[in-house]
Amino acid sequence: MEDRGPGVRSSTAMLLVCAIAVGILIQPPDLSAKARRGVDIVVTELDGNQAKGELIAVKPDSLLLLRGGADVSIPRAKIHSVQILRRSKNGSGTFIGFLGGALVGIGWGVSYGDSGTHGIRTPVNAGVFVGSLGALIGFLVSPGGGVDSTLVLAGSSTLATDENWDRLRAYSREARGAKRLDAPEP
Repeated sequence: MEDRGPGVRSSTAMLLVCAIAVGILIQPPDLSAKARRGVDIVVTELDGNQAKGELIAVKPDSLLLLRGGADVSIPRAKIHSVQILRRSKNGSGTFIGFLGGALVGIGWGVSYGDSGTHGIRTPVNAGVFVGSLGALIGFLVSPGGGVDSTLVLAGSSTLATDENWDRLRAYSREARGAKRLDAPEP
């Protein structure tokens, strides 16, 4: 059996680790989580008080939020507006950027061989260097959190209020869980 040296073994191990990471990223969504969360919302009441939490369910006369580990019910008649919050994608963007950059860097390093004369172009060093650049780019281009939209319930016509109430239902954990159960089996 021929010994190919420590550089080939480490680059093979790094490629294997990257392949496993890519496999985890592209797994079917049904395997990654049992239930989909409701969106995070901020409810502004008529008196100005605000409540922030995960939208669990939209009942005919109230909203049910998960807030600090406890369920909170807010009557529809007391709600002025609801802000739907967008979750930050910075963490996943950074990870995907690093992974993509590391794969490119390892390929770049392997193409030049594993020799001390190439400096940064060794597979592991190149993977870390280009992966770090990819992580930075992934962080910068991924959207941050913030307010996605605001639905006003008070002061609107009954029809507009009912439409906004129905729109909220699609964002709840209850509706998202039912949607997954209704999906056809592959």
